[in-house]
Amino acid sequence: MLFRSAAVIATEANISAMSKTFGIADDQLRPAFARLARITGSVSNASNDLNLALSLSAATGASLETTTRAITKAYQGNYKSLKSLGIKLDENLVKQKDTRKILKQVQATYGEFANKQLDTTAVKLNKIKVAAGEATETIGYSLIDAMNRLIGNQDGRSEEHTSELQSPCNLVCRLLL
Repeated sequence: MLFRSAAVIATEANISAMSKTFGIADDQLRPAFARLARITGSVSNASNDLNLALSLSAATGASLETTTRAITKAYQGNYKSLKSLGIKLDENLVKQKDTRKILKQVQATYGEFANKQLDTTAVKLNKIKVAAGEATETIGYSLIDAMNRLIGNQDGRSEEHTSELQSPCNLVCRLLL
């Protein structure tokens, strides 16, 4: 159990770092990582494949979800999705259905595309957007918690106490403004 917790902590740290580095929201990275971890059965392979999915997204303009799906389909022996992204594959490897070798080939060709995009204005703006979204999330959770404590709501279900929260929220907003 301790090993699993350490793996979860390391994975979360990796996803957080990727989010900050590439300007991709963690709520996009987590499902992509989860899908890759399920198909590969390996945290290490999933992490490497997530980096590849990010690079394929940068190279092709396809969404992270699309490139992740293409990689997972490749693990299932279906290489059409990779080809539909415009990726040229070694047909001998395709005939052999050697997915690891195919992905190594793709990595060799496209693996640095995400890193090459780091200095672009689009990525810089996405980083700001992601940071603002994370801050909004953190502040929002803190405000909800504070409002729940203010009205004595111990169950944490603020949707049932909306009318009770309205007055304290208005008060807080007037104090802040």
